[in-house]
Amino acid sequence: MFGWFDEGLSHNRNQETTREYLLKPMGSGTRWIKEYELDVVLVPLGLLLLVVYHVKLGYRMWKAPTTTMVGLNKVIMQSWVHTTLKVKRKGKQMFGQ
Repeated sequence: MFGWFDEGLSHNRNQETTREYLLKPMGSGTRWIKEYELDVVLVPLGLLLLVVYHVKLGYRMWKAPTTTMVGLNKVIMQSWVHTTLKVKRKGKQMFGQ
C-alpha cells in the first residue's frame, strides 16, 4: 500500500509489512505505542517548551523591553534617530557632510 515505505522497512518480502506489524494488537494496546512511547511524550513536550519560551519572550518585550537584547536595541535605535533628527533641525552638519 505504501510502496517504498513497506519495502524499505520490512526485513523480508515474505514477512508481514511494517504497517501490518505496527498495527497488530499487542496486549492491552497496539505495538506502535510500545515502540514510539518516548516520541509521543518528548515531541509534544518540546513543542510546548518552544511555545512557552516565545510567549514569555514576547511578554517581557512588551512589559520590560530593556531586559531583552531585542528591546534594548530598539530603545537605542529610537534614541539614535531622535538625536539625529534633533541635530538636523538645528542645521548642523553630521558625519562631516
